[in-house]
Amino acid sequence: MREIRHEEQRPIDRQFASFVAAHGPAPRDPLLYTLSSLVSAAVGRGDVCLDLAAVAGSVVLMPGGRVEVPKLGRLLVRLKESGMVSEGDERTPLVIGRGSRLYLQRYWAAESDLARRILDRCRQPAPFADPAGFEARLGRLFGEGGMQREAARNAAGRSFSVLAGGPGTGKTSTVVRILALLAGEDGLGGGRIAMAAPTGKAALRLGNSVRLQKAGLDCSEAARRAIPDEATTLHRLLGAVPGSGRFRHGPRSPLPFDTVVVDEASMVALPLMHAFVSALAPGCRLILLGDPDQLASVEAGAVLGDICDAGAVEGSPLSGSITLLSRNYRFDADAGISLLARAVNEGRAEDALGILEGRRGVVLRPPFGAETDREGRNGELEAALLDGYRPYLEAGESGDALRLFERFRILSALREGPGLLGVNGLNAAAERILLRHGLIERSSPFYHGRPVMVTENSYSMRLFNGDTGIVLMGPGGTGPMVWFPAPDGSVRAVAPERLPRHETAYAVTIHKSQGSEFDGVLMVLPDSDSPLLTRELLYTGITRARHSVEIRATVETLRAATLRPTERISGLREALLDP
Repeated sequence: MREIRHEEQRPIDRQFASFVAAHGPAPRDPLLYTLSSLVSAAVGRGDVCLDLAAVAGSVVLMPGGRVEVPKLGRLLVRLKESGMVSEGDERTPLVIGRGSRLYLQRYWAAESDLARRILDRCRQPAPFADPAGFEARLGRLFGEGGMQREAARNAAGRSFSVLAGGPGTGKTSTVVRILALLAGEDGLGGGRIAMAAPTGKAALRLGNSVRLQKAGLDCSEAARRAIPDEATTLHRLLGAVPGSGRFRHGPRSPLPFDTVVVDEASMVALPLMHAFVSALAPGCRLILLGDPDQLASVEAGAVLGDICDAGAVEGSPLSGSITLLSRNYRFDADAGISLLARAVNEGRAEDALGILEGRRGVVLRPPFGAETDREGRNGELEAALLDGYRPYLEAGESGDALRLFERFRILSALREGPGLLGVNGLNAAAERILLRHGLIERSSPFYHGRPVMVTENSYSMRLFNGDTGIVLMGPGGTGPMVWFPAPDGSVRAVAPERLPRHETAYAVTIHKSQGSEFDGVLMVLPDSDSPLLTRELLYTGITRARHSVEIRATVETLRAATLRPTERISGLREALLDP
């Protein structure tokens, strides 16, 4: 029999499994305990449910010994007989649904209700003002053809639409023109408009991009004014109640908007997407933007990917609501970054390696670590750091420092790793190198020039997970302040003692870099293969760069990552196709 190793349980997996098994037909039934622990662990990995077909007929190695799992038919009967598992029509801790998937009740309810709400919106037309002038505005804003024009028609006539595509395919510029199209000549057609993103960093970038795009629109001033200048985080839009996990807005208190745009939708986990869609007013038009090929959310689900997969099926109820933008306006078709991203995304490992050998702007070099001298110095890392970070450290103004800091970033697949293979080691090395060259002075934890990334939301301080700032001394040697970009394009200062939880950010994880863009990226991967290294992780890191990316990895590691797609188990695609 096939063996599944599950000796290392998280405390929450043990506690949940103990609760379920204690209330089953037999005290601490080993089978019920094991499967409860497995489904809890699956959610912790990012899956929405556990595929029982993949577990049936196996032996699970648990901390207390071996547990044999019956074949699928008998397994389903045993679970339903336990009284702790239902088929979705009862309030039980576990639910079997959509074939042989085992869910936690909360995730079954969220997935089912989200699918129902999306399908309801797909069936609901979205009327707009001034239909007589629509075609003229459409031609003026979008020209005679192309996928952007198709996207505009889709979004104008539906309550739910998706603009999907990689970086540089024009998602933001398209949605700005869609908003102008909906607004009409008097600016009132789109009603009250809101724009949001999963993180503060992504919301800031969305707002900056929208302000730039709308300035050049061929539309009335009233339509231009109707498009917001700023975006916010989804948590703030929903009115998150600190420390409770609840939101002020929901089905009984919907959001007061007629059109809502959400960028970086691939980062939105199932529970948050469900809470958000549930909070939309019945007549509200929802437009999702995102790249379904990027890393999925840190928490459970791959919502945008599931929606796009369902929309690609012939005859799907979503098929007219999804537009895939494929033409890249940022990179030439034969640019190194564009070719590399496409090869990785399509799983063409040998092509990716060939591109890294012979194209400008992309390069593969050996991992750091084997090239340090007796004092632990690494000459190539030192050169990259000085080239990337000297400009912002020598800048005089806070706004200049923030802008120059965004030109370059070190990205790592790991938070913890030996030597220079993880974020923590890279940040420590960066501080040593910059200190040695006189670019920083570590007189206190909040030394001049230290970059910090916020790691938890603080609604009172208007700082959110992923926000990045720089510590700069005040004029005349006054105390340090941490400067952050503001939504309106300015900068604002926060006293160090008022910062929420944060960390040094010369290097950040690839996950944390989502929603950001830099001129140049140095991407550091482990020196041996790991299940954490996936095609989507590699693609996300590459596409953070606008002009150049240097990858530090072995050929074998890069090949394995390109050939390993992320597989998240959920039933949302099936729920959208077979409600």
